[in-house]
Amino acid sequence: MKSRLFLLLLPALLVACGPSQAELDATLAAAQVHAVSTFAAQLTTAAEQNPSPTPTATPQPSPTSEATAEVQVTMTLSATGAATMDTCNIMIFKEDVTVPDGEEIAGGATFTKTWTVENAGTCNWSPAYQLLFSHGDRMDGARTTQIQQTILAGDAGNISILLRAPTASGEYTGWWTLASPLGEGFGHLSVVIIVP
Repeated sequence: MKSRLFLLLLPALLVACGPSQAELDATLAAAQVHAVSTFAAQLTTAAEQNPSPTPTATPQPSPTSEATAEVQVTMTLSATGAATMDTCNIMIFKEDVTVPDGEEIAGGATFTKTWTVENAGTCNWSPAYQLLFSHGDRMDGARTTQIQQTILAGDAGNISILLRAPTASGEYTGWWTLASPLGEGFGHLSVVIIVP
């Protein structure tokens, strides 16, 4: 009889001694908050230990006087975040061969502008390389002109373009850039004339 009574009272004792439904719900909610917080902390730690490289804008060269040698170097971030330098196409202006800056040219007259440049990169420049109009006064020059000779890496050579002076008097400045066979521009060359 005692054992029967104990068996009947056992469920009531278990319910009375165990946690209430509200306590179970509160414990479950706390466990969920803890799990989410732990996961967020792990993501933050992983991001701090393995940062992704931050892309940066490549600055464009500003127009400079032709008396200043211009070197354009491209820096690239590799997958590891290390910077690598593109040394294939680097041009250094050496001198004006014809029509130095500020030369007077009669309005409407045609003239050939020739620059001496150094190929300071590691790639040879073939006639597949082009001189492209960049900005300023085009002076009826072609928008695209193939270079006429191969300039080996480390050598200097001449690059020319046929132009026509505007008819109105004033000072005119045009800028051209070299471009690889893939159309990637590098270096800048300028023409500055005065029409009296």
